[in-house]
Amino acid sequence: MPSLCMNRRKYLRYSLRTLLVIVTMISIACAIFAPRLYRARRQAAAISVITRKGGKIGYDFEVPVAPHPPGDGYPLPASDFMIRWVGIDFFADVDFLSFNFGSDFGDQNLSNVLALNGLREADICYSRLTEKSLDSFAKIRTLESLCVPRAFSPDAIQRFRKARPDVRVDNR
Repeated sequence: MPSLCMNRRKYLRYSLRTLLVIVTMISIACAIFAPRLYRARRQAAAISVITRKGGKIGYDFEVPVAPHPPGDGYPLPASDFMIRWVGIDFFADVDFLSFNFGSDFGDQNLSNVLALNGLREADICYSRLTEKSLDSFAKIRTLESLCVPRAFSPDAIQRFRKARPDVRVDNR
């Protein structure tokens, strides 16, 4: 009669093929997960710099959806556990960017704006960005609306409009 130990060992035996299939499946899952995690970490670092320099951001899930009960808050794009585990930036893109009066955000920090993947609206009126920054904003393919200060020359705004005719430009 076979011992109980031999029976357990028989069930715990795996073939090399099974091990390779499991490792391959884990590798595919990581390959899908890793680029999005990298993008989320890059966005989180950019948001940290932008908010430290006086900027405000809004995520894409924060856009009011009708009918939205007042005072209910915005529905999160994932569970609380997942947001704590990988961060909100994994599930949501920054949709809106603006700067408070007297913000310290200048051209040297512009690379952080380019790290915002889904940016649709930007209000740079109260930032310290110069006309040269418009060339960088023209590279943001998801941009739909841009508010620029009146101090910007009409020539610079016209160059931006020529480069990106699909973007609505407001000159305040």
